[in-house]
Order: sequence, then structure tokens, then C-alpha cells
Amino acid sequence: MLAHMSPSHLFFNLCGLHAFGEGAEPALRSTGVPFGWFCAVGALFSNIIFLILSAQGASCAGLSGVTMSLLALCAKLHPEKKMRLMIVPIQLQFQYILSGMLLWSILGIIFDAMNAGNWGSG
Repeated sequence: MLAHMSPSHLFFNLCGLHAFGEGAEPALRSTGVPFGWFCAVGALFSNIIFLILSAQGASCAGLSGVTMSLLALCAKLHPEKKMRLMIVPIQLQFQYILSGMLLWSILGIIFDAMNAGNWGSG
């Protein structure tokens, strides 16, 4: 199931799946790990973490966790490799893209919790 917040969210996840999958797939193949299994485990793990950390108990079904899993693998395998971002006309190393995405996710969790009234309501 590919549920997403918006068509643009789905579009960017599909672009990430293509870009990071292209970098990760040869390494997975050389170790005998099927690409589909890696993606399934990435989706399962990220959805479990999302459900645990979600302020409102929302469900998560999408490619974001798979894209992040593939990005993390690419950053581990090729930390110095650069990629041009679609939105910003600059190139960044995989390790910095991963750091930025993790920071963005953490801030999203914090602000989601604050908006749900879990923090600062005393």
C-alpha cells in the first residue's frame, strides 16, 4: 500500500527510492541480501518506530522509511559521494543528506508532540 500525505510526497519518495536504490542495490546484491527484503525490513522497522513515537497514534504506510533506509545504506557505503538535490541546486554528500533528513524527522516528531499538547501544557 502506498499511502502518502500528498502527490508531491509520493513523488519525492519515488525519486529517493530510485536514486538511493540505484546506489544500494549493487552492494545488497554482492552480499546476497535481496533488495525487496531490505526494503520490506526498512518499511517495517520505520513504521514500528513511527507508531511508537507518534504523538497521536497515527498510522504510517508509505515509502518514507524505505527511502531513509536506502539513504542510510548509501551514506554508510559511500559517505563522500555527492548527489544533486532536486529542490536546491547544490550537491551534498550522502552523509550530509542523511543528517539533514534525520534532523528534519526529529524536529517533525518534536513539533508534532508539542502541537498535540503533550509538552508545555503545564
